[in-house]
Amino acid sequence: PMSKASKFFGEEEEKLRAAPVASTASSKAAKFFGEPFLTPESAPSWGEALSAENLNFVTTLYQQFAPGQVTREAIELVYSPDATWTYGGVENPVIDLCGTYHGYDGISEFLSKIKELVTIDEWQIKETVAQNDKVLVFLDVVYTVKKTSKTYKVEEIHAHTVKNFKSVKVHVYFDFTPVIEGWS
Repeated sequence: PMSKASKFFGEEEEKLRAAPVASTASSKAAKFFGEPFLTPESAPSWGEALSAENLNFVTTLYQQFAPGQVTREAIELVYSPDATWTYGGVENPVIDLCGTYHGYDGISEFLSKIKELVTIDEWQIKETVAQNDKVLVFLDVVYTVKKTSKTYKVEEIHAHTVKNFKSVKVHVYFDFTPVIEGWS
């Protein structure tokens, strides 16, 4: 029977996830992530191979999940149990989503709040950058806040920290000006 990881990522990825990070350099990785896949053998440094591996992992997450369509099962598959998700920093009395969410329950709460409080009208990835265990995703997002009926566009930077094919930390950075206008 297929495991949760196989259902989400496919059998090849599950085999990769079970292997130590250093041994993931193989045609299996290339098959899952697509060519060209940078391996420790082909990279000028191990850090570059790790960066490419983590970039491929995060890119796959964004391809697999439509905004607002993430299940609890998927959260447990791709996040570590003690993962943190920070949206905009500390809690904010105007922006109901701001704060730091901890573990599976916290990430589930945050993603539920998104569906409850806003509509994501547009979502476009502009660029991705990786260095070692850090991956940055630059997005343009258009939200409509349900309680104000206001729409705003904002550039977000999602900073991921990845360890062994699990996201352990996500911090979402953005310009507060259009966000506050949308929530006020």
